[in-house]
Amino acid sequence: MTIFYSVKLNLWIFKQTERDIIKLYNSLTPYVRTAVNDSNDYMLNFGYWINNSDDAVNAQHELSAIFGKFAKFETVELIADVGSGFSAPAVQWRSEYPHLRILCVDINYMELSTARKMVIFSTPNSSPASFDRISLINASSTKLPFGKDKLDMIVAFESAQHFQSIANFLEVSKSILKPGGLIALAIPVVDLKPLVKGENQKIGIVKRLKLMKKLGILYFSWASQHYDIDTISRSIADHGYQIEEFQQIGHQVYEPLAEYYVRNRGNIRHRLIQSFASYKQRLYFEFVEYAVYRSALKMKDLSLNGMLDYVLIRAKKREPNVDS
Repeated sequence: MTIFYSVKLNLWIFKQTERDIIKLYNSLTPYVRTAVNDSNDYMLNFGYWINNSDDAVNAQHELSAIFGKFAKFETVELIADVGSGFSAPAVQWRSEYPHLRILCVDINYMELSTARKMVIFSTPNSSPASFDRISLINASSTKLPFGKDKLDMIVAFESAQHFQSIANFLEVSKSILKPGGLIALAIPVVDLKPLVKGENQKIGIVKRLKLMKKLGILYFSWASQHYDIDTISRSIADHGYQIEEFQQIGHQVYEPLAEYYVRNRGNIRHRLIQSFASYKQRLYFEFVEYAVYRSALKMKDLSLNGMLDYVLIRAKKREPNVDS
């Protein structure tokens, strides 16, 4: 059984469709939530860690809050959160910015079905009416179902690395945004040039295996695209946007996250093992958990060496006939 799942996972590496991303998240989400001891929150991001915190859920909410401030949600009214997942960030933003109308867009119908319950029953003190300004929409990032010049802002909070592709997403978004509209991205980035020479060459099987060895579990979670900062910045400019603000926060994301996992590995393993019913499941878990542990160490090392980062970008739609 262990061999079967490991072969299946490696075969998945060479498939990079949106359907594969859905399957990956549907498979991993229950284990991630168990690992962070999250019983009802459904927040899925790397987190922004302060003072070696051992509270993963708080770190995830902190990153969501930082992104809202960075995007300047107080200046806009109608936004689309593309790749919204379970809509936990939208619920938080709606609470922090009551004037917002948020359109949560995700291709994963299962996540949206769960999100519907999240939106209505987000906290014990909230009523369904308090979140009536959140809408859930099942759609692809490159086929957004909105009319021309409709939205104030489009955001992708730790989701654009999965889009097919970010260039297509930016082009579609441009026609939907109002004149002067904004995009805001929170996206993991990796500098592949030290790992694979010839950045413009097609990455074949040998190079993929080399990247998998260097990136560990991050290669699985970013199996759609591996963007570097220059590629994203060029794509934003080429598709008619002017970058207003740019922040690199990787050192507050990856290194403390890796340290959190190492410190709490015993407790995390205990919680996860309890969730498995059969010996075969536990055997497979041992195989995967060791890969996750080694990947956490690699993640810290890559961040310390500047090859892995996490960036926040806010850019404005350029007006016609205005120089960049």
